Amino acid sequence: MVRRDATIPTRDVAKAYRDDWHTLDHRPTESQLRREIAYYEGLAAQLRRSMDPSERWKQHLYKDHASHRRKLLAALRDGRPEAWVEYPG
Repeated sequence: MVRRDATIPTRDVAKAYRDDWHTLDHRPTESQLRREIAYYEGLAAQLRRSMDPSERWKQHLYKDHASHRRKLLAALRDGRPEAWVEYPG
């Protein structure tokens, strides 16, 4: 049996991802997606300049998140957000 460490701040993590839990039943707005794209692109740019190679793998993760938001934004503008996978990155 694995014991949960009581010092882990699960409430803070849940609060940070509060909006993500509603992505299946709430359509994101264009402004929200543009903010998220800028946020992830900013994080990727910071890591590109990082001297720590153990942190650089996150750059690809953030670029993928931004790409997903761009696809979703394009699909949302076309009135078909559920078809975001059909859009090029």
